[in-house]
Amino acid sequence: MKAFTLFFASIFIILFGLNAVLASSDSGSVNSSDKYAWSENMGWINFACDSCRVNINDQQLSGYAWSDNYGWINLAPSLAGVHNNGEGVLSGKAWGEKVGWIDFFGVTIDQQGIFHGYADGDNSGQISFNCNNDNSCVLSSFRIGTDWRPASTRKSSAASPTYFVGTSANNQYVPMGEKKQVGEITASGYNVIMYVNSELLFETTSSNSNNKAQYILQVSNINLVNKKINFKVSDKLSISLDLNDSKKVDLDGDNIADIEIKFDKLIVNEAEITIKSLSESEKNIDAILDGTCLDNVDKIIKINNLSMYSKLKGRIIINVEDNGRAYYISPIKKEMYFLCNPEYAFSVMHERGFGITNANLKKIAEYSGQPGVDNYFSLKQRGKIFLQVEQKGEAWYVYPLDKFRYYLGRPADAFKVMKGLGLGINNKNFKLLLGAATK
Repeated sequence: MKAFTLFFASIFIILFGLNAVLASSDSGSVNSSDKYAWSENMGWINFACDSCRVNINDQQLSGYAWSDNYGWINLAPSLAGVHNNGEGVLSGKAWGEKVGWIDFFGVTIDQQGIFHGYADGDNSGQISFNCNNDNSCVLSSFRIGTDWRPASTRKSSAASPTYFVGTSANNQYVPMGEKKQVGEITASGYNVIMYVNSELLFETTSSNSNNKAQYILQVSNINLVNKKINFKVSDKLSISLDLNDSKKVDLDGDNIADIEIKFDKLIVNEAEITIKSLSESEKNIDAILDGTCLDNVDKIIKINNLSMYSKLKGRIIINVEDNGRAYYISPIKKEMYFLCNPEYAFSVMHERGFGITNANLKKIAEYSGQPGVDNYFSLKQRGKIFLQVEQKGEAWYVYPLDKFRYYLGRPADAFKVMKGLGLGINNKNFKLLLGAATK
């Protein structure tokens, strides 16, 4: 009988796969090795104690978490509960007799079953599910993990998207964890649907040598809550885009952009981008600050269009119909500064900068594709230039769109920031910004 049972089990594994006899990925529990969350108010919270019986499925979380200081937390109380949208985006509320309601909005579970983000309550305070939330793993390593997986990760790799929304006539689909080769990227480009760890292999002609080179574009993270996508390009460049945002990318380090990437669509954890090469005229737009600073050219220009100023303050704009002239729009005054060459641009950055302590500077994430340490503080600093008063006056620019800080160490560094983050504007809109009449 025992031999028959072993034989039957072996056949079952062969026919249905190992996962069929292990914990099912569409209904899981919390890992015994990754079971603690942390709250400054409550201390350690155990999600995998002997009596917790936490279950995670595509609709909800159930069971209990345990706090030595505050007792049981019910994940599925009557008339409430913690909900799962099937892709690891949690919402809803848990209940503790001693702490009240705990809101799980902002907590996510990634493709590897690892929790991220914070739950929050009036009495519990913030509950962190992963020490990487605030880069505190060096002090204390903890996280919550599960064998449940998002529904899309359980789909067959043969699945294909229902539609593309990008402007290119060429479409490509790259399943999760797979690679696709598309050959040379041209000005017509590709609409590409990708997932985390999808890789797009492409070629483009270098503006530096006019030779073709191959690159790998990998999706490193998709933030469903903030609608943000992070890429790596051949493990050398990191790119972060908000939904509907685009960015020009210098692949070969010659200070001239080679391709443009736009984040077009996000459905659950399926992201669509458009990637295209740049024409010579578009590349020339990015070759800014190549002029000289003439004495008869105004370098401080008043802005009278309040509506446009409110949308553009803190941005660097490039007049694409006036030899690519670049301007920095003050985030606090209705004026902008003509950046006529790298040296003058560098001096503007320092003269218009605000002093900042090291402690406050650390609240703003350096550009790396990772969330800021203090998102509210970062939000208030958008478009500002900061000088480290406790160091040697090092300068940083906080880009308004992604709220990351970019280093302005030398004129060449400031030049690269302006080239990469500048917004193109035509003569008509430039005059409108000034408040001048247009035909």
